[in-house]
Parts: sequence; structure tokens; C-alpha cells
Amino acid sequence: MPWYRANFHCHSTNSDGDVSPLEAAAYYRSIGMHAVTLSDHDRLTAADEYEAALGSDCIAVPCCEYTGSRSAHVLGVDVNEPAGPSANQLDWEIVDILRDGVDRVRAAGGVPVLCHPCWNWAWDHEAILALPDVTHFEVFNASPDCNSYPAGERSAPEEIWDRVLSTGRLIYGVGSDDAHRYITQTDDGSVPGHLALAGLGWSVIDAPELTRVALRAAFEAGRFYVSTGVELAAYAVTAEGISLEVKPWSHERFTIEFVGFEGRTLARDSQPWAAYRFRGDEQYVRVRVADTSGCYALTQPVFLDAARAAGRGQ
Repeated sequence: MPWYRANFHCHSTNSDGDVSPLEAAAYYRSIGMHAVTLSDHDRLTAADEYEAALGSDCIAVPCCEYTGSRSAHVLGVDVNEPAGPSANQLDWEIVDILRDGVDRVRAAGGVPVLCHPCWNWAWDHEAILALPDVTHFEVFNASPDCNSYPAGERSAPEEIWDRVLSTGRLIYGVGSDDAHRYITQTDDGSVPGHLALAGLGWSVIDAPELTRVALRAAFEAGRFYVSTGVELAAYAVTAEGISLEVKPWSHERFTIEFVGFEGRTLARDSQPWAAYRFRGDEQYVRVRVADTSGCYALTQPVFLDAARAAGRGQ
């Protein structure tokens, strides 16, 4: 099946972005996104505000961001109406705010994604474990104050991910740029690395066709990987193991890591292709690909019991 690039978390002048919905959509199409959405805070930016910038190779998926207090936000993917808090939440516990956001996104017809756990270090793995029906969270959010980039071998959101996965709980990691700025020059003295710029992170979805229904079904089922610029040429899971190949962009070099229980590195390869054969005691395996341009990709965790039950490639 084809792979489609989608960034479900970004903003326009309808909330706190610096360009109009039409300008934002035109930008995303220009950099090769296949799905464009404006997830403005607590409101639904209608597709007819930006569809003129799209085409047959790029579709609109309506989203919004539930803006809870204490940095507890929930992204609503493929919603039919806005989802936002209706009460002062300053005295609420973080988990209760997230719970409200999840419920309101579902009531709006969307898929809830817990946003940027490390923005103001708002919440960690315990919040996810306290919300047993949540299936998606942002393991990468490119906004610099969301602290998603690795400082060492792993990023802080990846550590949260591995702590959850190590309990046996499956949750999918989502990539977003959370763009508010669509420029590289600024009049406030900020350098580009300290701006919430567009085009720095997304999810690559394995769907049979470029339609809203197909993208949602694949996203809900975890058939996607996270990218900040690394592109996979092939990826397969069987009952025996995982194999993948990276598509070089120029002359960069790669490190492919297979990560398992408690974030341990199970194997590492420096070629643009690698294969891992299950030993049987890993519980889960996920893949992290980094390159010398500073980009990386993260695949979804594979739990061994599920892989053996499926017994098929994907």
C-alpha cells in the first residue's frame, strides 16, 4: 500500500498561528504533505477556508486542539465539530483534564491524541496509564518548548513511551510539528531553532488510498510511523521479526536501533537496511532510525504475541 504524509497538529490565524488557513495549507502542500489540517485551539477551522490550496494529491482532514488548563491538551483528529473545555480547570488534576479532553474529542467524532507531554513537563507515563482507553499520544512534537528532541540516546517522550509499553500497554506514538510560525525570519530576535516552525515533524500513514476514511482507519489501527525527515523505503513485520530499509535523501549515514523492554537497545546497525529476528523474550520491539542530517523516524511498537498471531507482513 502507498504511504501518505500527514501532520494533524498545526495552527493558523484562527487561533495563534501567524498565517491564514489558506496560506498554511498552501505551505504544507508545497512540502509534499498529502493531508492538511488546521487544528486551531478549541475551534474547528472549516475545510472550505483552505481547500482552494489543495488538489487531488492533498486532502483536508478536520482537526482541533482541546486546550485544557495546566498544559494538558488533547488533539482531535478527524472531528465533525470543535472540542474544547467548558469550565475553569485550574483546580483540576492533570489526568481529569486529559480525561475531559479525550471524552470531548470522542463526542465530536474524532480520534483523541494526548499532546506534548513534555511541554512544561506537564505529565508523564502515569497519566497515560491512568487513561486505559487512550490509544495515541505525541511522541514527537517539533515545537521547541515541547522538549521532544533527544538529549543523549532517547528523547523524554520516548522514555515515557517505553515505560508505558513495558507494562504491556499498547499505545501509538504520533509525530507533529505543532506549527505556529511559517517563516524562518522573525522580528522578535528568535532564531529558527527556537520557533514552532512548520514542516519539522509528521506521521507517515500506510493506507490503501488517499481519502479521509482510509487515513483515519489506518491511523486508528497504528499503521503509520513518525518522521522528522527520514523516509522508509520498506518496512515489514512477520511472526519471525522486523525488516526495514531507509530511502537516502543525499549522502547521509544512518543508525538503526531496535528498542525493546524498558527502552533497551536490542540491536543496532549502521547500514540503511536492517532486520531483527525475534528471540521470544522481548515483549515488544520498536525501531528508531537516525541519520547524520539530524532527522529520525520512529516505528510503532510490535508486541510479539500480536505479531505471531497475525503471522503476516505489513
